[in-house]
Amino acid sequence: MALHDQRRSCVQHPPLVAANCSELQHLLTKGKKIRDAIVHSSPKVDPATGAIDKITHVLGVQVADATAIVDAAIGYVRKLNDALGPHGAVLDWLIDRDSSGTFPDTAFG
Repeated sequence: MALHDQRRSCVQHPPLVAANCSELQHLLTKGKKIRDAIVHSSPKVDPATGAIDKITHVLGVQVADATAIVDAAIGYVRKLNDALGPHGAVLDWLIDRDSSGTFPDTAFG
């Protein structure tokens, strides 16, 4: 099920949608383009523009892009968990960046 497809959602009014959650919006736009380019890679050329979009999305990823996508994913999980209230999960496994902008070693252990 796609995160943004409310028609197939198991709830009538999802608490977070792209219109009210900037993290989800970022994941569904920039994050999805990069994800799709990796998962469904193809050297196909767009005949109208001559661009090789999927390869361009993968090779053109900057550290700032990856950082924003990772931060959006963490933020989305936290917001969704908050929206679930008492039905949410303990997120002690979800670790934020430290003040230096990197993840602490405990995030990888």
